[in-house]
Amino acid sequence: MENVDKHFRGDIQGIRGLAVFLVLAYHSGLILPGGFIGVDVFFVVSGFVITKVLTDELRLTGQVNLRGFYLRRVKRLLPSLALVTVVTVALSLLVLSPFGAQQDLLSSSRATSLFGANYYFMLQDSYENLVSNPLRHMWSLSVEEQFYLIFPFLVLTVGSISKRKGISSLNSLSLVTFVLGFLSFLLCYGLSVGRASRLIAEKFQTTPEVVAFFSMPTRVWEFAAGILAYAIWKDKRELLERYATLFCFLGVCAIIWSAFFLKPEEAFPGLAAAVPVVATSVLLFFGSSSLFFQRVFASRIAVFSGDISYSLYLWHWPLIVFAELLWPSNVAAKPLAAMFSVFPAIASYRYLEDPLRKNLKLTDRKVLAIGVLCIVLPISVTSVGENLNSSIQDHFKELKVGWVEKRSAVLDGCYGKIFKEWKDVNCINYAKSSNELILLVGDSQAASASDAVKAAAGELGMNFANSSYPGCPMFERSPRNAEVCKQSVDFHLSLIDELEPSVVVIANAGARYTMSGLEIARSEFAGGSFPSDLVEKEISVVESYADMVRRILRKSKKVLIVLEPPQVEFSKQISLLRPNPKITSTRIGDQESRISINAQIAKEFVGNDNVSVINIDDLVCPTGLCSPKLDGEWIYMENSHLNSEGSLLLKRRIKDALFLQTKAS
Repeated sequence: MENVDKHFRGDIQGIRGLAVFLVLAYHSGLILPGGFIGVDVFFVVSGFVITKVLTDELRLTGQVNLRGFYLRRVKRLLPSLALVTVVTVALSLLVLSPFGAQQDLLSSSRATSLFGANYYFMLQDSYENLVSNPLRHMWSLSVEEQFYLIFPFLVLTVGSISKRKGISSLNSLSLVTFVLGFLSFLLCYGLSVGRASRLIAEKFQTTPEVVAFFSMPTRVWEFAAGILAYAIWKDKRELLERYATLFCFLGVCAIIWSAFFLKPEEAFPGLAAAVPVVATSVLLFFGSSSLFFQRVFASRIAVFSGDISYSLYLWHWPLIVFAELLWPSNVAAKPLAAMFSVFPAIASYRYLEDPLRKNLKLTDRKVLAIGVLCIVLPISVTSVGENLNSSIQDHFKELKVGWVEKRSAVLDGCYGKIFKEWKDVNCINYAKSSNELILLVGDSQAASASDAVKAAAGELGMNFANSSYPGCPMFERSPRNAEVCKQSVDFHLSLIDELEPSVVVIANAGARYTMSGLEIARSEFAGGSFPSDLVEKEISVVESYADMVRRILRKSKKVLIVLEPPQVEFSKQISLLRPNPKITSTRIGDQESRISINAQIAKEFVGNDNVSVINIDDLVCPTGLCSPKLDGEWIYMENSHLNSEGSLLLKRRIKDALFLQTKAS
């Protein structure tokens, strides 16, 4: 987020101030559900400003000093980034849970320091599902840093060719930018609406929508909009005064409309991002010609908000995440943390960012040394943090035994892997002498059942294979907006055809999909949309589950269904500052939706000798009360997932069902 010279366009700092306000309001959970578009505003502004810097240098000197450009970026960007990263890592060891959350933070810290946070997060999950990572917001900085690495070479190349041809370098740059921006937009739009899902699933194990959101190539068109706005403004700025105020007003209204009415669940960036992108381009194009716009957006307060926008963007999200973890029941925690972030942001700007940026006495060698330090220091602190994380886990020794990931499907690399990523050498266990194979498939519940099914198959002397994908059940219809789930189901069906198992074991969640919805609902619902009534939602989930079972039965296979286990209540958000997990016993009868779905699934196959249904409620909640512990031992690793010890409670029941199924065949 490159700062701009105030003597050039003070109103641009005001636009930056508006952008960072939108982001803070969104992250604070206030009234702007579309405030995330502030990042898109930043991208457009960066394209505009960087083009001005580079083309002015090219015009005055006939070349682009790449060394000077990158050293200025080092002084401007890296010190504050390194400071926030180091402080966040240090605080995470006190505030974040050592079981998963700290490891995720430490990995993202290393990716941030190496300018690859966007691609790291792209391979983890969607933006919304990464809400507990204090460095999640660094993805956009990585996108900008990657843009800064490439764009100067484009300007230099186009300028060199234009000089030899005797044509305008700015016009040539505009043409090249338009073509690249148009191609980027087409790629962004296609991925945002789920195109190329098979390819994306095979290559990246994620969805096209996530790639569209995080990757730099799918964001190039937003920078291109700023580049084109500058190129056109440069030639036409004297002719804009007549309609400037009107267009600036419309541009601000479009940005505000986007912040209020765009929703995170929309296909974004895609076509939806065009509104704030075009609106920002309009402000950059007309802003200098509108006296009213200048009075507002180039005012001292507006310019100062833009001055601290980079530091404020860096500081606000870690503080919001930590505040929510420390005071989870306080609705004011997030807004107050966002407001408090202004103070470290101002301090960073005044005592670190601005002095370094304006210090002309720093030699190139010293700036290079600062850059190396700003990369090495966070990575070193991250390595120390990884060692401390092991010690913190040992401090919670009893919890470590129950909570650490030990499910065989995960340890064997059979979880979250499909197509070429799934390795049969790890995911198929061959018995010494058996022609019968048991195949376990499903979502994360299949991973939780893997220890039991694997042990049962082993005791029966049968071959065992398994594949499961998080959030992707073996349903005839996929969870809403989960294109990769369709690919997961296709892969599991291909395994059935290839391996020809004697019994297919399916373990899926059920009730959770009444919350997220299914991509294609029952035909009798108007418009094909997912029903709003809970009972109808349950029916839709049951039918999708049962339709898949019938599809497998048509392949002349026998099926064993392991129904969704009971939910328990406890918080894994423990830390050195909050060391005691909250455990509450709950009545199993209160889980009405889960019980209803399980009962309907069982009823679908009553009397069908080719289908066995296992309900495990009495095994994990024998007294009618559900707890993550049974007889003093942890049997759950999360609120809805059994750990390996809990899974083995099911072994006897699964073994008996498998024996009957294979004997009948």
